Amino acid sequence: MEKSWKKINNKIEQKEVFELARTLQISPVIAQILISRGLTKPDEAKRFISPDLNGFHNPFLLKDLDKAIARIKLALDKKEKILIYGDYDVDGTTSIVLLMRALSPYTSNLIYYIPHRLIEGYGLSKGGIEFAKAEGVKLIITADCGISAVEEIKDANSSGIDVIVTDHHEVPIAMGEVNLPPALAIINPKQPQCQYPDKNLAGVGVVMKLIQGLREQGYSAIDFNTILEFAALGTIADIVPLIGENRIIARYGLEQLQKTQNIGLKALIEVCGLEGKKINSGDIGFKLGPRINAMGRLEDAKLVINLFLTDSRQEAEKIANTLDKHNQRRQKIQEDIFDEAVQSITREQDKNVLVMANDNWHSGVIGIVASKIVDKYYRPTILISCSNGLGKGSGRSIPNFNLLNALIQCDDLLESYGGHEQAAGLTILTDKIDEFRERINDYAQGILPKIDLQPSLDIFEIQLKDISFELINEVEDLLSPFGIGNPRPIFSTNALEVLGEPMIVGSNHLKMRVKDSSHKVIEAIGFNMGDKITAARQAALRDSDSIALAYVPQINIWQERQSLQLNIKDIKL
Repeated sequence: MEKSWKKINNKIEQKEVFELARTLQISPVIAQILISRGLTKPDEAKRFISPDLNGFHNPFLLKDLDKAIARIKLALDKKEKILIYGDYDVDGTTSIVLLMRALSPYTSNLIYYIPHRLIEGYGLSKGGIEFAKAEGVKLIITADCGISAVEEIKDANSSGIDVIVTDHHEVPIAMGEVNLPPALAIINPKQPQCQYPDKNLAGVGVVMKLIQGLREQGYSAIDFNTILEFAALGTIADIVPLIGENRIIARYGLEQLQKTQNIGLKALIEVCGLEGKKINSGDIGFKLGPRINAMGRLEDAKLVINLFLTDSRQEAEKIANTLDKHNQRRQKIQEDIFDEAVQSITREQDKNVLVMANDNWHSGVIGIVASKIVDKYYRPTILISCSNGLGKGSGRSIPNFNLLNALIQCDDLLESYGGHEQAAGLTILTDKIDEFRERINDYAQGILPKIDLQPSLDIFEIQLKDISFELINEVEDLLSPFGIGNPRPIFSTNALEVLGEPMIVGSNHLKMRVKDSSHKVIEAIGFNMGDKITAARQAALRDSDSIALAYVPQINIWQERQSLQLNIKDIKL
C-alpha cells in the first residue's frame, strides 16, 4: 500500500536542536530525533541515551509486592510445595526460568506448569489447578498470566491453595466494573491503585521486580546478570515499549546475552548463527524469539524450560536443534495459512476490520499470520481457527485502533477474550462469527476514519552529505535498542538523481546509485522491491532530480571493505 510520509523535523526549532546537541555533545541529527520523541530536556535526553542500572524504580512501589514476598517466605520456611505457572511464549517461559532459578536454591519443593496451547489455551487453566491439587501444592505463583482467572483462582482457594498473580496484561472489565481475581496478591502495574510509575513492563519485567524485592530480603542466589539476560529476551520478544525500565532491561540484557554463561542460551544462539556476533533487538525478534515460541505454538513448551535450566551441553544442543526444526515447520504452516487468508480477503475488502475463519488453520500460528496481513493490508485483522463448533481467534491491530476495546464492545458474542491494545485473543462459537464480524466493523466504522487506514512513515529529512559512518554509529550507540516506543529512525532525501542502470540483485532486490544537490553519491538497496525496477529505470532515463527515498542508512561490508548504503523503506517518484 502507498504510504504517507510525516516529516518529523519540520516543526522542531533549530535553536532547540543546537542547544541540546551542544549540551550533550551529540550531532544535531540525534538531537532532532530525541526532541521529536519528547526528550527536550537535557537531563531526560541524557538518561535515555545513557540508561543507568540505578534507574530502576523501587520494586515495593508495586501494589501487593510486600504481601507476595511475605507469603513466599512463609512457603519456603514451611517447606510447602510451590508451583510456578507460566505462559507458553517467550515472555512466559523466561519468567518461569527466572522464578525457578531464584527460588530453587531455597527449596526442593518447587515445580512448574505450562498449559498446552492447543488443549488448554492461554492462561491459568482448570487442568493446571487440578495438577496443583494432585501435587499437593500450597502456593501458585503465576508468570505472565492470571489477571483474568477469576473462576480458576476461586477453585484453587477452595482447595486451600494460595495464588500470587504476576501479570502485565490489561485488567479485565465486567459490566463496566474492574473484575480482579481473588488472589492473595496481585502484582500488575496496570491494576487500580497501583502507584508503580512504569506501566509498560512485560510479564518477565514484573517477575524481575518480584525477584528484586526478594533479593532485598536476602534471597539473592540468582545472579543479576542472569536476571537481565532473560528479562531482555522476554521483554523484547513481547513487543512492549522499549522506554523507561524496559529500555534499561533491553540495553544491559543484550550486552549480557553476548557473554552469557547459560548453556541453553549458548546453544540457541549458536543454532541461530549468532555466535560471536553482536546481538540486537532484531535478532531476538526474528531469530531467538521465534524458535522459543515455536514449541508453544505447535507442541509443548516444557522443552524450552529444560533448555534454559539444563547443565548438560549435550542436552542443550539437542533441544536447541529441536526448537530449530519446529520453527521451520511453523514457518511452512504459517506460509500456507497466509496464502489461504490472502485469497479470501477479496471478500473482505470493504471491511475496516478483517475477520476470517477456517476449519484447517492451526490455532498456534494464526497470530503471526494476522500480523503479516496487517503489514500487507493495514487493517486490524482477526483470524479464527474453528473446530467442533468453537473458534479460537488471534488478532493484531494498527496504531489507532484499540483491539481490546473493540472486543469489549462484542463481549456478549464471545466466550472469552483478553490481551492488549494491539494484540488480543478470543474464543467464540462458530455460529456467532458472522454476527461478530458485523458488530466489530460497525464499531470500527464509527471510530476509525479512512485516513487511519493508510500506513505512514515518520521520517527525518536530511541531505546525503549528512550521512556518514559517524552518524550511523552514533544512531546505533545512543538510540538502540530499537522497538515499539523507540523505532529505528527513518530518514528521507528529496530530489535525488538516479545514476546509471538500476538493477535487480539476489531474489528480488532493487539496487541503484543516487545523487543529491550536494553531489554526494550513495548506493541504495530496496529489499523485495524488484517491482519498482521499471519506475527506477524511468527516473534514470529522465536524468533529473525526480525521486525521493525514505531509508535507513547503514554500513555495508563486502570483502572486508566498508561503504555507506541506503536501505530503502519507500520510494516516491
